[in-house]
Amino acid sequence: MGWSVRIARIRGIDIRLHITFLFIVALFAFQYWGMGARGWQGALFGIVYVLLLFACIVLHELGHSLVAQRFGVQVRDITLWPIGGVAQMEDIPRQPSQELFMSIAGPAVNFIIAGVLGMVAASLLAVGALGDIVRLPQLMRQPTWQTLLLYLLSTNLVLGLFNLIPAFPMDGGRVLRALLAMAMPYIQATRIAVAVGQGIALIFGLAGLLIPGQFTLMLIALFIFFGAGQEGQAVAARELLGDLRVYQAASRNTLPVSPTDRLSHVVDLTLNTHQADFMVIEGGRLAGVLSRAAVLDGLRRYGPEVAVAQVMCPDYPTVTPDETLLSAQQKMSKAACQALPVLEKGQPVALLTLADINEAYTLMAINPQVFARPGQDRSRTGLGL
Repeated sequence: MGWSVRIARIRGIDIRLHITFLFIVALFAFQYWGMGARGWQGALFGIVYVLLLFACIVLHELGHSLVAQRFGVQVRDITLWPIGGVAQMEDIPRQPSQELFMSIAGPAVNFIIAGVLGMVAASLLAVGALGDIVRLPQLMRQPTWQTLLLYLLSTNLVLGLFNLIPAFPMDGGRVLRALLAMAMPYIQATRIAVAVGQGIALIFGLAGLLIPGQFTLMLIALFIFFGAGQEGQAVAARELLGDLRVYQAASRNTLPVSPTDRLSHVVDLTLNTHQADFMVIEGGRLAGVLSRAAVLDGLRRYGPEVAVAQVMCPDYPTVTPDETLLSAQQKMSKAACQALPVLEKGQPVALLTLADINEAYTLMAINPQVFARPGQDRSRTGLGL
């Protein structure tokens, strides 16, 4: 991932730090400069506090991620941004009970941390290490090293409670969807959760406008509103693409190339047909895939007279005609490619591109009757599969 560096790896999950995270560290250092302990000591307090705070956020995201792994979901990484942590997962568990447990796991981690810190704070108060309990509110307004523990305790309580607000796609919104999905279809539950989340986002945004100094609340409102919309569209896409098969959308009459062809020939084909990706066929069998990116890289590095065999990709995922478009899309995403060969009984019969999937989704969203349903005569698709 660009602009981020890996700082740790836990249970196969990369913990990454985005370069913009340094902004929040500098902001906390500046904020606590001169507060309580003055000068550099205050700045150091701010830096230590934000680092410990984000350690708690990593544990929050690990709570989600480890539960997701338990349910068979692959977690790519956890990235720390100035606004918090984001866990990148291949998918979300579709069983409502699994999504419920996964969503609750993050806030539960914060509550556990707060509980442990609370017991430590109570012990320190009992022996007088934190001063007089009556003066704690006053001490909290002037942060010191003695009250750092109390800062983390209160912050974890706030994080846990805030994330349980039913504003999809936050944790509380996912909990709401999971509970709704136990009583209705998943996509209907998602629509309701999206509507509730965007409604709460509008309330947050209005509060941010009316209350002076609440710019952060407006940013959160924007994140929730657009995040809910994108998540809703993604779920709708998964539902539609899960109903379609590869043979219903794969490119018709795609032209193959040979390993001995020159890139200049491939360029001519692209200009005349607008085909950007090619199957490389040798002796009637699939030898590789030539993507648009590989063509451009080959032209840049070797020139137009280089052979296709030198720049093609010999290692590639494939799909079968009866696989779902959702499965094909996931393979493309994992392999970071734009096209997949379609094999039937080991023989190449078509090429499925990302553009094909996007077009199929658009048409299906407008009218689900556009495509022949799975199981109908394939010859009607024009692929000859």
